[in-house]
Amino acid sequence: MRYLFQMIVLGVWQVRRGAFGLFRTDSLKLQVVRAVLLLTNSACTFAGLRHLPLPVTTSLAMLAPLISTLLAALVLKDDVPRSKWAMVVLGFIGMLLVVRPGGSQLSWTVAYPIGAATTFACFQVVSSHLSRVDDAITTNFLTALVATIILCVLVWMDQAETLPAIAHVQAGSWLLVALMATMGKRSISTIEGRH
Repeated sequence: MRYLFQMIVLGVWQVRRGAFGLFRTDSLKLQVVRAVLLLTNSACTFAGLRHLPLPVTTSLAMLAPLISTLLAALVLKDDVPRSKWAMVVLGFIGMLLVVRPGGSQLSWTVAYPIGAATTFACFQVVSSHLSRVDDAITTNFLTALVATIILCVLVWMDQAETLPAIAHVQAGSWLLVALMATMGKRSISTIEGRH
């Protein structure tokens, strides 16, 4: 629902401003990859929260800045200043202090938050590349569209469990989802205003 609302809000906003190029992109494959990375990140995050303590999950997710900085330097050939490397290394050390590798609470389930960090870092790198070739609204609309299609297929495949749960969602929760989608649109307009 979150992605469906985002797609509707962005679509209406784009039409109201007289821009009809919602599907116009120079990198359709990367747009699809971006959406899949975002969904995979969400799945890994929720799985991590389900199987690991919150401090461990969130600390391991803090690997994302290290991975995205490495990818930016290696893949995008960005010039990363020493100050950013220093902050990333300090964050990594902080993560190690919280997680304490070798601790009794770690198991194979750490793969979930590490997967979340990795997919989020890749998502950031793909987003950075797309920002150079596509409109921000188009990118976020296409991400929401692809995510909505994939999640609708998953809901259809698991109707017996998912549809009864959706039927019990309260009106306040629907309003929060709509607000979240609208705030996503608002942050995009803020970013656009800076360029």
